[in-house]
Amino acid sequence: MKGSSRYSRSRQKVCENCSTAKAKCDRGQGKCSRCAARGIRCTYPGADNSTQSSEAPEEQDAVSSDSPDRHRSARGHRETPDFARLRLCCPINVDDIQNRWLNLFVPMPGQQPKQYPAAITLFISRVLKSYVAAASRGRTVPPFIHLLQMRVLASVPPLSICLSLMRMCEQPAPGSEGVIVDLLRREMATIYANRSGYDHTAMLAAFQAFLLYAMSLFFTLAQGPDAGMREAMMHLQDLAAMSCRHGLVCAEEQQRARPKWEAWAVAEAKRRTLFTMYLFDSVLSSLDGLPTFLGTELAGLPAPASRVLWQAEERGAWESSYSLDLAGWSNGRLRIDELWPVSSDMGPAAVLERCNRVDRWLEDVDEYGTMLYAVTSCTHGT
Repeated sequence: MKGSSRYSRSRQKVCENCSTAKAKCDRGQGKCSRCAARGIRCTYPGADNSTQSSEAPEEQDAVSSDSPDRHRSARGHRETPDFARLRLCCPINVDDIQNRWLNLFVPMPGQQPKQYPAAITLFISRVLKSYVAAASRGRTVPPFIHLLQMRVLASVPPLSICLSLMRMCEQPAPGSEGVIVDLLRREMATIYANRSGYDHTAMLAAFQAFLLYAMSLFFTLAQGPDAGMREAMMHLQDLAAMSCRHGLVCAEEQQRARPKWEAWAVAEAKRRTLFTMYLFDSVLSSLDGLPTFLGTELAGLPAPASRVLWQAEERGAWESSYSLDLAGWSNGRLRIDELWPVSSDMGPAAVLERCNRVDRWLEDVDEYGTMLYAVTSCTHGT
């Protein structure tokens, strides 16, 4: 019987989730990459629960006794994230985000233009296009969507619908491009029309979905930087401002304490989505021949967090990593404006300290942060 069970298992080529989605399954050890990217349980027809659990040791890691993870069932299910009572605050003026499109035509006094060489515009375009392509293939999600969001995807329709529709953008049938464009634009219109009815988690999902739709139209469906795309960017900046009003920073982050994991995940995902929107806007402006200005309204926000924090899959592991991160940044975590040009009033000692802080940040940051550093170092001056 055991031999028969192993034989049946070996003949099973895809997990249940990939089979339902009619997607390619790589049958990764313990969990296929598609299920891992979505933070969902990976099961194979005919496999018993004990076999499946033994192939996913990461789901059974020990956690601290005071962590909600202790309530996980014996079958290895991860806890459901609790996004209620998040202590978030907004330390910047979000009206400047909402009205950023005006700066292209009526620059505010003191705004600093950024230089975008053709090679940098191409670099940003290809990176953003890779986010869209990976999502459309169902292989992974962009690095501004957190895995905790994926664990409650069904409860945030703007993002769940978006990730489903993105699949149509991969190798569309000849002649179907126009239909797909109309469908994505209708979804964008729906999100924008419903914007006042979203709570804080759904508002972030709406912001992320709208950004993915806009990038899909531009990079995959060849909708150029025309008037329609500029209007979409205006709506996107409006959604960004509404999402940011719910909070961009955890209260504990400002107090140099450890926040709730869900609160940090929302704040970090929101900041990454915001930075990505600014990069996309810069590409559109550059191709339109319009100036792009330094996003001084974002000054003070934390730069992208380390790879270990962003990719942590369990509460206990994230809490331990965050405590170590706090100890390693005794003077506070790196801010996004520390990647910008050095002011003329900074002395040599201050410049050296900033360089050391950026070097320290680069040691641990993930690929998204490295990309952001590459862009800022080429467009913001030395």
